[in-house]
Amino acid sequence: MTMLILSLLVHENARHTSKQKRAFYKTHFVIIISAIMEWLGLLMNEAPSWTKYIHYLVKTIDYILTPAIAYFFINQVDSKLSVKKYMGILEIIDILIILLSVPFGWVFYIDQNNVYRHGPFYIVYPIIYVLMMILLIIGLLQYGRRFASSNKKSLFAIMLLALVVIVFQETAGSFMRTGYLALAMGSTLLF
Repeated sequence: MTMLILSLLVHENARHTSKQKRAFYKTHFVIIISAIMEWLGLLMNEAPSWTKYIHYLVKTIDYILTPAIAYFFINQVDSKLSVKKYMGILEIIDILIILLSVPFGWVFYIDQNNVYRHGPFYIVYPIIYVLMMILLIIGLLQYGRRFASSNKKSLFAIMLLALVVIVFQETAGSFMRTGYLALAMGSTLLF
């Protein structure tokens, strides 16, 4: 809901060009879809066995889109930043690893009870995710050099918030689901 309201605010903003607005909309869309996929993935745990392949699809989309949010953030700030290229490479690596992992359960798998589990190489996923967020922070600092230091600090603080919450979610166990809340708040503050 926050992302939809934020999209409405972007739409009503007369100071942004249509290209800038499209970049915001894409970011909001990816956050919404990623959050829904994580939510569906949690709901599908222990669902009837016929939903196992849907569960795989939901988690695959989640694992591909979630790190991509950083790429979309940087694109909405400035599509010409040098870090965007490295973020694109990392995202391609993430996509390949996740797609190759599905049949072998390397990063995640769905067990016989239709419960999502981390695979033996799960650590690769949060490393890519955190690297994407670090590149985002570096990109925002590069962008912030063009402005007063107070803007640079606020850009850094916004993305640091998201990074800290994501790391906290990854290390706190399955009960803590705050990553998308932090990304929605970060997107709002970035706007």
